[in-house]
Amino acid sequence: MIRKVILRFFTVPEGERSNLSVVLWWELRRIPYNLIVGLFAVASWMIAALSIELANFAISLELLPLIGAFFLANFFYTGGWVTEITVRMLTKRQARNVGTALFTAGFLFSSIIVWAPAAAWGTTAILFGDTSAIERPEVVGRYVANYDDTDILVLMENGTYEHEFRPEPKGGGGSVMQSGIWELKRDEGKAYIMLVDFQASYPHGSGLAGFYYTSLGRSISGQVRLVISYDSDYHYDKEEG
Repeated sequence: MIRKVILRFFTVPEGERSNLSVVLWWELRRIPYNLIVGLFAVASWMIAALSIELANFAISLELLPLIGAFFLANFFYTGGWVTEITVRMLTKRQARNVGTALFTAGFLFSSIIVWAPAAAWGTTAILFGDTSAIERPEVVGRYVANYDDTDILVLMENGTYEHEFRPEPKGGGGSVMQSGIWELKRDEGKAYIMLVDFQASYPHGSGLAGFYYTSLGRSISGQVRLVISYDSDYHYDKEEG
């Protein structure tokens, strides 16, 4: 049953045919053609987008090229019956085999070429992607500074943070309580934590607002580590558990 449907789908009927019947034969197959090729194209786009996400590339796929490819494919599809009718007029023959060959070749070519984005981005992700990069859920947690165990930074799931530290490490005086918003950023394959819109309350009551970066990475033990941008000797190690 399925075999008969497939053969009928790709085979031009025998006998005399008018130009109108040629057009109708092609147009009746346009909808299933679009459904099948379109399904392949969407799957390819999703695989490409997933590859980009997993590889942590700082780009995003747009839908516009996919829509453009859809209209381009239908433009060339229309060229199928235009070519068949042209051959019929030039050769004064029914050109039955030409229609079958054009439709089969176009269908197979379209079904294969739409997988190009998935193949290209998938290969690029495998060869050049940073699939081991730290993700946002891994960053959430409590961090302790290596130079002062009273310097505590807590990054919370809701995108806010709290930071308690002493202006003079290991020295006297009160602690500074700071809070704000944190963001995970990536640039040229490197990950950063950006602390923004923070307010700090000093022991003497003054306030502060601004932002700064800390480079994000893993220590040799696999522990998540935040390295202070302006001094690599200073860093925060994430507490496990």
